[in-house]
Amino acid sequence: MAGHGGPIGPDLTLIGAQFPRRDLIEHVLYPSKVVREGYQQIVIETRDGDSFSGLMKGETAEAVMLLNAKGELQTVPKNTITGRTASSLSLMPEGLQFGLSLDQFADLIAFLESRRADPGQAAGDAAPEGFSTLFNGHDLAGWRELPEGTRRVQGTGRHASESPRAGHSGTAAQEGRLPQHWQASNGAVEHDGKAGDLWTEREFGDFVLRLDWRWADVPVWESFPLINQDGNEEIGADGKPVTERVLDGGDSGVLLRGLYKAQANLFCYPVGSGEVWEYRTDPAVSPEQRRALTPRKRADRPVGDWNRMEITLRGDRLTVVLNGEEVIASAQLPGVPVRGPIGLQHEHGRIQFRNIFVREL
Repeated sequence: MAGHGGPIGPDLTLIGAQFPRRDLIEHVLYPSKVVREGYQQIVIETRDGDSFSGLMKGETAEAVMLLNAKGELQTVPKNTITGRTASSLSLMPEGLQFGLSLDQFADLIAFLESRRADPGQAAGDAAPEGFSTLFNGHDLAGWRELPEGTRRVQGTGRHASESPRAGHSGTAAQEGRLPQHWQASNGAVEHDGKAGDLWTEREFGDFVLRLDWRWADVPVWESFPLINQDGNEEIGADGKPVTERVLDGGDSGVLLRGLYKAQANLFCYPVGSGEVWEYRTDPAVSPEQRRALTPRKRADRPVGDWNRMEITLRGDRLTVVLNGEEVIASAQLPGVPVRGPIGLQHEHGRIQFRNIFVREL
């Protein structure tokens, strides 16, 4: 799907646009009822009593090549073959649904049904009325990269509340260099997952920022703490933090007015994107502020899909809308500068941004 996954089986990138829900359910429950053309399983018997099955991937005068259910290419010499038949069974095993709860099965079908566009293709939108374009879709004019190792520690937090000014008098953009780890490609800004944060040359006071983002790498399973609505880690009966196993695609953020502490986080944690980790975990904030800095819900789309975020910063009050859901509402960011550049932060993983627009208030 969208370039991820094993080499065997049909491409599911646009499966939701090809089949209605009823057919998707039937394909999962009864995989051998309808086998797509080109995916018929071939069964080969040899005189040694061995049996090979898989998709036909090639044939020469000396051998037959099959791709088995594990995605392994097997070469069978023709002089050993005693029988070759086309099976009516799919390579997809029967009964996979028995390992799922009803809720998980419903989630699986809903996910397949939602696959109607290729997330790898960046779609360029026109700037909404009243907004100006921060990324032109072609190059990184108006942006600068801040190298690693130039941050100054200001406090505590996930990134130690680092400052982009690094003890100098200039802004992050003035101190930065031409982007090396960020590039414009296919209408999107892409980070290579290695180093460096990207900053606008312009500075902003009050503004509304709208942008799209997605994780570009294959995700991995990780366990992260659950955060309750009070903004604290959930603690189990054993006195230890409660965790949830989720697919992790990376960790990034949108930096506001040149201050690393003022960051709307983008990540795969159960708490959801949009939270302001550095402020939320600051022991100096009040319980009310901590609750406000914690997302009301996790509104992220599946890893690899495009997300749309709208960030409003008016004075020291932050509001974040993610995929149409208001997750942060007028949360206070004490000490945030009155003006500064906007940054795209790197922590880990490859991330893409597109449709970056700003409206000054």
